[in-house]
This record gives sequence, structure tokens and C-alpha cells, in this order.
Amino acid sequence: MDSWTSLCTRASVERLLLDKIYSSELGGRVRECLNGVAEDEMVSQEDIEQKACEALKTSGMEVQVKNFVYHELMRLLHCGSHDSSLHHIPMLREPLACVKEVRGMWEGRMVDSINTLSSRLDQPLSCKRTESEQGTLRKRWNSLGTLFPSDNMVQPLFCSSDLMKALSHIENHNFIADPTLDAPIACVLIKVHLNGKSLYELRDNFSRLHPSTFHIDFLGGREVQNGAKDDYTERASKVVKLGLAPLSRQLCQSGCPVSLRRHLWCQALGVDLTDDQHSLHFEQLKSSIFEQSLLLDRLVVKDVKEVATNNDNYFIFEDLLYQVLLALIRDSSFSDLHSSHTSSHTSVAHVVNDTC
Repeated sequence: MDSWTSLCTRASVERLLLDKIYSSELGGRVRECLNGVAEDEMVSQEDIEQKACEALKTSGMEVQVKNFVYHELMRLLHCGSHDSSLHHIPMLREPLACVKEVRGMWEGRMVDSINTLSSRLDQPLSCKRTESEQGTLRKRWNSLGTLFPSDNMVQPLFCSSDLMKALSHIENHNFIADPTLDAPIACVLIKVHLNGKSLYELRDNFSRLHPSTFHIDFLGGREVQNGAKDDYTERASKVVKLGLAPLSRQLCQSGCPVSLRRHLWCQALGVDLTDDQHSLHFEQLKSSIFEQSLLLDRLVVKDVKEVATNNDNYFIFEDLLYQVLLALIRDSSFSDLHSSHTSSHTSVAHVVNDTC
């Protein structure tokens, strides 16, 4: 039965990957490249597979296809249980309805807290900024930390004890306690049990983090000979030139040269900086920040000033944090992603975007 389930899962994943490639822009360019091979009368039926691989490699799309498949597989592993298009695949469904129920209750509580805060401050969830406010924001976009004063009227929506209390109320009624456990289930605070890895599996999984593993610290925290740094930088340059996401991810685990960090992480995460769509999308979010004032803006400012500005490592990024977080809470794609995680309760992300 396990082998049959594994076979079904593999076939479903392969079918899903083919559909993803076929419906993507990359798939259109791949088909155009392969059509030229198929229409070549000089290519025999026995050589067509080899010629197709050579054509993809020559055109540079071989690396793009490999990276596309890699990132889709990673998305299946990490987000498969929350993607409605993957629910037909065995072993990728969310089995813990009790977790979803408590999550929905928590989100409902956050929505109620935001509405209560709106009433107490006598401020709507969203309102249009005046022309003078828009002009000030545009002029001081790169120095937002000096624009937002400390706001003592805004209080956090919850504290850590509230979150811990919500987590401790999660109970899996289908769980059967193991009588060989040292402590009975009633004596522990978190009562929901999740399948986890054993100690040996964790050691194997995180073996690269062991102090004996070779790491390069380019920030000066460890003494490393210049020759080793130069060799490692040269190796990193070769990885960037290859453009393969798995290699970039593996190299990032050992340390990134500062000059190549942006390229390595973009390749590892599948972010294409040459795509103008990202810049256009962020400019649209910036326009929304300039035009609309949200109640959550005050919560973001409060959080950044209490956490980042009082930290020696993060205070220099205060303005950047404002820019990113203010754009994030206005991003409709974030609320669309969040909707697949929520239950019937109204989510905070939808409350924010519905008011924009």
C-alpha cells in the first residue's frame, strides 16, 4: 500500500510539474525552441531527444527549466498542504483540523482587536491622505524614520502570554497517548502532538551547521586567511555564472561573499531581478502607501520603533523596514496566499486589503 501511495504521489507530482511548465511563460519559450528541432528534417527520430537537450542547453533554457522544477518541488514540500491545487496528491493534505480551528479563532480575535483599536482611537481602518501628506511622504520616502514620531496611544494587539494560551488550548482528539512515555499527556502544556524527526535525523539534517564543518565568515567574526577567501569568492563566482538554484543554496549554507550575496540569494530563492514586473508591482504598492493611510500603519511604526530602533544590529535598517512592511500590508497577493491558510473566519489580511 505504501509503495502504491508513493507511486501515485510521484505520478501526480510529475503531472503537476508538467502542467505548471506548460502554462508558464517559460513553457511557451521551451515549446518554441523544441518546435524548431521537431521541424528539422535532418533530425532523425532516434536523435530527436539528444537534439532537443542540446537545443535547450544552447538557448540557455536548460538552467531555467531545472531551476523552475527545483523551486516548484520546494514549494510542494513546504507549502503543499496549503495549496488548493495540490489537495488531490496523497500525503500533502493538512491532517490537523484542530490546528486550523484554533488558527481561525486567533485570526478572528486579531480582527476584533483591530476594530476595537479603531474605535478607541476614533480612526477608520483606511482613509485617503491629503495632498500635503502625500507630498511629504514622497519627499521623505528614504528617511521615514524621522517622519513618524513615537505613538504612545497605540498598544500591541496581543502579548506573548496570549499566544501561548491559545497554543496550549489546541487539542488533537484523535491522538492516542503512548503508554511508554515518561510524562503523561495531561502534564504537558502543549497537548497537540506533531510528527517530528528523531535526534539522529535532526543531527543528519543539520550536519552542515556543526562547528567542524567548513564555513566562511565574511563579516570578520572569524579569522580566515585571505587566500581561502579569494578561493571561495572565485568558487562563488562560478556558481553565480552557472545559475543553478540548488548549487547557490548549498553555497549559501557555507557563507556568501558580500559582493555576490545578492546574486546568490536571488538564485537560491528563484527571484529574477531582470523581471520588470517586480519593480512595477512595488511601485504600485508605493503609490498605495502615498494615497491611503491605514490603521495598521501605526502598528507597524510602533513595532519597528520598539524593536528595530533599540537594536544595535537593526537600527540602521529602520527606513528600509518601514518601506517593506508598509508595502507588505497593502499587497493583495499576500492576502490571496493567506486566504488558503485560513478557515471560515475573516483574516486580518483581507480586512486590510478590503479597506484599501
